[in-house]
Order: sequence, then structure tokens, then C-alpha cells
Amino acid sequence: MTFKPETSFKSTHIPNPVVISIDHGNSDIKTFNSAFPAGLVKDRVVPGMSSDVVLYDGHEYIISEKRITQENDKTKTPECLILTLFVIGQELLKNPQIRDTIKGEGRGRNGNEGREPEQSTQIIRIELLTGLPPEQFNNKETRQSFIKYFTDKGVFDFKFNNIPLRIEIVKVRVYCQGYAAVFTISEELEDVDDVNIIDIGGHTVDILLLVKGRIDADNFTSLQRGIDFLYRKINKRIRNMGGRHEMRSGTIENILKKDENTLKNYDKERVKAVDEEAREFATELLKTISGEGLDLIRDKTLFVGGGSILLKDYLTDYLIENDAASYPFFADNQFANAQGYQLIYEMQTEMTKAPQEETAGKAQANS
Repeated sequence: MTFKPETSFKSTHIPNPVVISIDHGNSDIKTFNSAFPAGLVKDRVVPGMSSDVVLYDGHEYIISEKRITQENDKTKTPECLILTLFVIGQELLKNPQIRDTIKGEGRGRNGNEGREPEQSTQIIRIELLTGLPPEQFNNKETRQSFIKYFTDKGVFDFKFNNIPLRIEIVKVRVYCQGYAAVFTISEELEDVDDVNIIDIGGHTVDILLLVKGRIDADNFTSLQRGIDFLYRKINKRIRNMGGRHEMRSGTIENILKKDENTLKNYDKERVKAVDEEAREFATELLKTISGEGLDLIRDKTLFVGGGSILLKDYLTDYLIENDAASYPFFADNQFANAQGYQLIYEMQTEMTKAPQEETAGKAQANS
């Protein structure tokens, strides 16, 4: 993507603004091509740890596999914001030009050659691309609240892995989860009129119907029964089996993915428990979805989201055994929503640019 820098920005090495796409999942935070658990540990950083560290507002944070408490409204707590700072730090320092520009601030200043400054001297302006579940996205007040959660705080001074960053989130574009993922596989849907979208996430299962590429206002909802609900069921069963320790989410995911090493070496009763609970969960979920007004027999059905990837075998088994869907297919891409946000953004900016270029061309021709 080509960014047009504003002349008022001091650095020629940093795009203005820097556009960053984030899927704020309840289980995992996803960017265009990376992911990490949506969990935080505060003020328990051990020197020498290999984890990324964010220092913000006097507190140190690292990522934890233990997910934060799920909130339908992410603006009620600071955790979503801290996780966003992790993404911004990672994305900024991935770019060699940006990284060299930022780290170069500490060179040759007051004899501190090679040492990081305590605070960055320039503000990096960020344009954030993110999303909300269909029901929240359809509520204008909710969308505006989510935007203000990021933009109203002004300038953020924080350190990412001891590198000082000063950023300002100057614009937030909010898209519809699930719908955005469609843009990553739009070629496969060109000749299809009606498409059911089922996005299985950590906290919710987002369901919507696309009619000729547009969301049907009468057929979208979010079920509060994402993949984390399954994890809780599994661990409840483990406790009932007399287990002293709950299963880590990473272990459960490895079993669901049929990881050979895990299946070979892990407790067989626990593997069986995960398999049975996952099969029951997939069955009940599909029965619930069928009752939401979607025609899985007539229309093509697209499964997206990390939960769909983990449950693909169980969902497919039920659909085949019960002739419950005629045209199911899976977007095996956990980054589909974040990538979709970026693709929609590119389409929007190109559409905005075209009339401006046409006007400029006419002005030049008449000069």
C-alpha cells in the first residue's frame, strides 16, 4: 500500500499516518499476519524473559496465555488498550525504516551514543482498522464509544521492549467482523447470491446472511457461545474426573488440531474428554444456528474465525452425517478479519482517490 505523507510531519521515513489492522478477539489478538493470546500479566516481569514487554503508565505488562475476563463492552476496562499497544509496538518495529528512525533518536544526544532515550521526541500518528461483532457494529452509539476509547486519550508515551514510543491514534475505522473476512476470498463468492457467514470466535459466534454482497438487516446476530465456552466445559469435565489441574488452552487446541505429539503423549482419558466435548459442542452449535433463520441447505455457508479452524472436523462430520448443509466451506485463515479490514480500507481509499485524481487532471488540462 502507498501512503501519502503530510508535509508537516518531521520524519521522511515514517508514513503518516501509519495504518495498522487489528482483530481484537477475545481469545487471540490478530493482525494482518500474526497473532498472540488476549491475556496480560501486570508487574510480574522477570529479567531475561523472551516475551515482549510494554511499559505504560508506570506498569509493566507481558502477554499471558491466560485470557483476560471477557467483556461484551471492551471500553469498560484498559486491557484492550494495553493489548493494542503491544500490536502497535510490534508493527512499528517490524518496519526497518521506522525502527531505525525511532532508535536513531538516542544516538549522539548529550553523549548518549547507542543508548535509548527515556522518551521519544516525535509523535507517530496511527490510523487503526478494527472491527465489532454484527450486533455491536449495527449500533451507532457502540461504534462511536469504541472509536473514542482509542482516540480520546491523546498522545500515548510508552516503551515497547525498552524502546520509547510516542503515538497518537488519530483515526479509527470500525468494520463488521465476519463480513470483513469475506473480502479475503471474494473471488470464490462472485457468482453466489446468498451466503451464510458463521464466524466462531473466542467469546461469540457471529452469524449473518449476505444477499448479493450486502448484509441482510433481518439476519444477523451474535451468540454468546464461542470457543472459550467449550474450553470451560472441557475443564469442568476434567474437574469432575478428579483432575487437580485444568488443561491449558494451548493443550486443548493441540488436541483439536490432531497434533500427533500431543495425541501420542498426553493422558488418553483427557484426549477422549476433549474429543467428546468438542463433538457435542459442534453439534449443539449447528442446531442453534439452524434455528436462527439461515437456510444452510439452499445457500452457501462460509465458516470463518479461529474457532471454525479448530472445530472444522467436528463441524464437517455433523454436516455430512445429517445432510445439514449443501455448500459448506471453510476459510482456513485465522487472520481473515484483520486482512479483510485492510482490504476494505484499501478499496475505500482508492475510491476516494479516484475522483480527486480526475478533478486534478481536469484542472491541469485547463491550465
